[in-house]
Amino acid sequence: MRYFFTTKADGDMKQIAAKQILANKLDLDFKQLYYMQQVHGDNITLINDDSTNPVSNCDAMISTQNNVALLVLVADCIPVLIADQSKNIIAAVHAGRNGVFLNIVAKTIAKMQFHSQLKNMQIILGPCIKQCCYEVNETLAAQAKQLFGDQFVKNNYLDLVGMLSKSLFGLGVNAQQIQVDPTCTKCSHEYFSYRQGDSSKRFAGVITQ
Repeated sequence: MRYFFTTKADGDMKQIAAKQILANKLDLDFKQLYYMQQVHGDNITLINDDSTNPVSNCDAMISTQNNVALLVLVADCIPVLIADQSKNIIAAVHAGRNGVFLNIVAKTIAKMQFHSQLKNMQIILGPCIKQCCYEVNETLAAQAKQLFGDQFVKNNYLDLVGMLSKSLFGLGVNAQQIQVDPTCTKCSHEYFSYRQGDSSKRFAGVITQ
């Protein structure tokens, strides 16, 4: 299993040309690099031989196939990559505010457990907007408090990573299974950030087996 996160230097991963260059770097045919038509929902797709790009109307993909890569596009949302190397299963999840509120990562893990055991999964939370920069309106702040608790909201600034981690711990995931990139995408100049003005450009989380 191999995973990484692209940067601005790799280009806008919404563009086909950037994805083609990425596939070449991974020594994969372009059709082996799967990406989604993300909709900020909780639909999950299992990749198979009939899957085509873009994988429509979903925010998470799971694969048990060899020689494929899964790609999730983000620009402040959390790119979540999951793997159980012992069972050759990987997943890529788009976890924005809506996805976190809808528990999309927990739902993806539940589907993966048909092929894997929770204790064998490694979960990577990539660069994303952190609480220092993620201000929302009072309605959303109140919703976050109701769903996850007051500790994840400070003056209408949300801790998305903290909320997601709480949901993972509730499943029985232990802290040693979770890797969190500390980078705030809005503070950093290395990654595209919607709130920094990169409204149409995206970087990617990529996982392959």
